[in-house]
Amino acid sequence: MVTGSSGYVANYIMKTFAKANPSIQVVGMSRSGKAREAETESLPNVSYVSGNCLEPETFKKTLEDVDSIVHTVGTLLPSSLPQKSYKEMNFDAAVNMARELNALGD
Repeated sequence: MVTGSSGYVANYIMKTFAKANPSIQVVGMSRSGKAREAETESLPNVSYVSGNCLEPETFKKTLEDVDSIVHTVGTLLPSSLPQKSYKEMNFDAAVNMARELNALGD
């Protein structure tokens, strides 16, 4: 799973990984649940789900089939976040994803 899949970095990671590993299913998660570019939509091993890293109930079920997470949610500039704090976007989001994936292994 790649979080923040509607972003530039996540989209590039997904596209590159999916093309190089056609037998592996790549799941992109974003709040919208949509692709950034049409190119990734045409890759048969790429799918998208809606979820918010700050709200575990929105992604817990999806994690049941996930082996690993590439977390790309975050921001460089605190001033670009009118609704969320810098800590929420760069710390809490990552901790939530790791905590929930780890809980499945217990």
